[in-house]
Order: sequence, then structure tokens, then C-alpha cells
Amino acid sequence: MKPAVDRLEKKLSGEVTIIRLDVMSDPGNDLKDEYEVPVIPTFIFFEKGKETTRIHRVPTYEELIRLSP
Repeated sequence: MKPAVDRLEKKLSGEVTIIRLDVMSDPGNDLKDEYEVPVIPTFIFFEKGKETTRIHRVPTYEELIRLSP
């Protein structure tokens, strides 16, 4: 999972923001609850502040590219 996300982050640098959360920490756990994340990993895609897609599994690199705004 990490290599695909790292690759996407490098390819789309300046175009997208990727945020990784440690749900075992207070800030990460609070956001997990706020966004009602039922399982880990969960990928949530936003465009202009609005959620567009949610995936509850490890997506492929190709899926990440396709789903990125």
C-alpha cells in the first residue's frame, strides 16, 4: 500500500494533498470517528472540500490515479 501511495504522491505533487493518519493517536482517532471510518485502511477522496469517493481496502496504483481529482 505505501509504495503505491508514495508513487502517487510523487507523480501528483502540487496537484493533490495526501494525508496519512495514525488512528492509534488522538488526532487520528478523532478524525477516524468524525469521518466514520469503519475499517483500516480507508481511502477518502475529496474535491474542493467535498467527499467524492471512499474505498475500504487497499486500492491499486491505477485506481488511485483514476480516482484522484
